[in-house]
Amino acid sequence: MSVEKYQKIRKLIDELYKEMDGVVVPLSEEDKKEMQRLGAKTMEFVRNTVKHAKLTPELVPSFIDVKEMEKDLLTTEQMRDISLSLEKLSNLVGDTYVLAGSELYDNSLIFYHSVKGGVRANIPGAEEAYEDLSVRFPGRPSKAGEEQEPAE
Repeated sequence: MSVEKYQKIRKLIDELYKEMDGVVVPLSEEDKKEMQRLGAKTMEFVRNTVKHAKLTPELVPSFIDVKEMEKDLLTTEQMRDISLSLEKLSNLVGDTYVLAGSELYDNSLIFYHSVKGGVRANIPGAEEAYEDLSVRFPGRPSKAGEEQEPAE
């Protein structure tokens, strides 16, 4: 991806955060544990509840605000739609991250092995590169059974 494309995407994400400010509500893990979850069957139930509460107001307890139920239903449906869209996008972004990272690491390992060959061949700069890169692979016990310091 070009730097320009990346910057445009970052700008859109920032704009999305600004647009969602005051709409989304952060919850603690404890709060989330205590709250009811809406699956497909429960969503059908609450939709029907709101419908019947509007049709038969005489059955609605005085402490329930049907208009608030309607707002909550609309918000729930909208947030579910947004959540599913963002989840799909997040999965695609995550897949691309894994793919690019895997390709990068494979090529980095190939380069690292080339650097080790460069050290053996006394290529200028190879020793410095090897010292910098070899910290990723702390020593392992040799086949002769010599103990090396454990990696942290």
